[in-house]
Amino acid sequence: MDPSSRASDALRAENVRRACTTSRTQRAYRSYRHGIAAWIRESKADADRYFEPGGEIDISMFTPKDFEAFLLAKMNATEKKLKVTTLSGYRSAVKDIYRQKKLPLPAAYMDDMKTFFAGLKRIEAERNQGSAGEAKMAGEMALPYSVYERVCKQMLVLNDGGFAHLFLTVQWNLMCRSQSVETIHTGHMSNEDDSIGFVFHKSKANQDGAYWACYPRQGTGPLFPGSLQRNRPSYPPTNPTESRDYSASS
Repeated sequence: MDPSSRASDALRAENVRRACTTSRTQRAYRSYRHGIAAWIRESKADADRYFEPGGEIDISMFTPKDFEAFLLAKMNATEKKLKVTTLSGYRSAVKDIYRQKKLPLPAAYMDDMKTFFAGLKRIEAERNQGSAGEAKMAGEMALPYSVYERVCKQMLVLNDGGFAHLFLTVQWNLMCRSQSVETIHTGHMSNEDDSIGFVFHKSKANQDGAYWACYPRQGTGPLFPGSLQRNRPSYPPTNPTESRDYSASS
């Protein structure tokens, strides 16, 4: 092997640290910070001092109190109030700046900020409870087993076969973990009674491994088409025998 090739493949400390967040998460953080930067320019008379020469937010000037003011501005917005779950993304993006610069996180971003967000969640819940109509639910809603069972039976009655059963089961169990599904190897599979077991060594919340099982009736190949992990489960379950190019939409 070429020595220069071995050198290029060698792990570096900065690459290891960067690997703790996916490229998608890094893009999301940049988007969140762009939103904070826009608020600074709109609300601060001396906005330039909040930015470094390269345009990045200067965390020595943008204090936790400034961040609290930003959160309150978003919660008090009349045209579009952001969900607290979205505001948590801004908090993670600010924390990422400290991580990148290898600086200790100020105490104000720890317990005090947790208390602040707990209050925001309670206020959001009270607003939703008191508003007219049904508030839009944030996050993933549980699928009752009775509904799941009824849908599966209807698919079988419609003679949609094992593909429909497999698609519903795997899509619901794995949600947006389709990238892990795409890279399954035979060594990840095992015979578990009347099912096939899959072991995933990497997931968002648990990177030590997770176990899933389903009743398979589909041939080899990716269970979900396309290359963009987040969007792939959203493609409709068309006839599995048809060939379709999803590269343009990924």
